Amino acid sequence: MKRFWKAVLGGGRHKNGLRIIYCQQAVADHYHIFTLKQACDKAHQQGLNVGELCSFIPEPEIPVTYHVLNFATVNDHIRAWFGPRRRYLSPGDRNPILLLTRYLLRWLAFNSLTLRAVWQPLFERAERSNNIARYMRASFYRGVIAYYFFEGCTEGDKRFGNARAIGSRTSEPLYKQKGDSKKCELDRETQSRACVI
Repeated sequence: MKRFWKAVLGGGRHKNGLRIIYCQQAVADHYHIFTLKQACDKAHQQGLNVGELCSFIPEPEIPVTYHVLNFATVNDHIRAWFGPRRRYLSPGDRNPILLLTRYLLRWLAFNSLTLRAVWQPLFERAERSNNIARYMRASFYRGVIAYYFFEGCTEGDKRFGNARAIGSRTSEPLYKQKGDSKKCELDRETQSRACVI
């Protein structure tokens, strides 16, 4: 859960009455230098914890904001798009047709087949050739990294189940309910599950 601590902190403050307003003009630059493999591994780890994030902040706009669409989040998408909380979505996420089109295009361009056949060889060649490197775009990197994030989401759902549904049935910590106890342990400070792959 350490990867989403800002979202959890903001969600807790919002529940206690703080209004958090999205402002497109407010920008802060913060950089971490990663290799592509490190960025993909980090994104995969974040994906593993999305279900737990949704249990800490059970608001429908969280899966929409993180662009996680699966059977468990379809209801959240509908509630966020057509409910009173629509105003909390960023402007690009408010239009269901455009967002669903983006989801489809993302899936067509960045899936397990295209990753192995197109993207990985392209990135490897770009590392060795300046002629290819000049055509590489940030959106290519974002697409590949997002693929690993969504793979982590899928793996997290398989390992731990839908955290929101689990958390709503009982007050036990999530790490005790589902998952391999040998691989997961409770972080006492943050009360979140830390898992080793």
